[in-house]
Amino acid sequence: MLVQGKSAVITGGGRGIGRAIAEQLLKYGAKVCLLDVLEAELRQTWTELKQQYGESNITTSKADVTNKAEFKAAIQNTVNVFGQVDILVNNACIQKEGQWEAMLNVNLVQTSLS
Repeated sequence: MLVQGKSAVITGGGRGIGRAIAEQLLKYGAKVCLLDVLEAELRQTWTELKQQYGESNITTSKADVTNKAEFKAAIQNTVNVFGQVDILVNNACIQKEGQWEAMLNVNLVQTSLS
């Protein structure tokens, strides 16, 4: 995997698949910003991964991917910390029965920077 020195933003990075992707990117030398709305999971994952891969290689941003201002701020935070964003992993998803609009917004639409 050719990610040495690259920086990545991973939505839904606080747990599950997002965390696993972060671990692999960190393992191969990338710097990672974990982005999630679940603050407790985000903090726990950051604490565990920084011990293994170093605090300078990982940062976090609490943000809702459907909120354009929060998403832009999270991307800007990553740029401020790492200098740029090379990789974006749109991993965030939710499963809320009966809340179809919320599911579609997070799982399919998310937000864009434009």
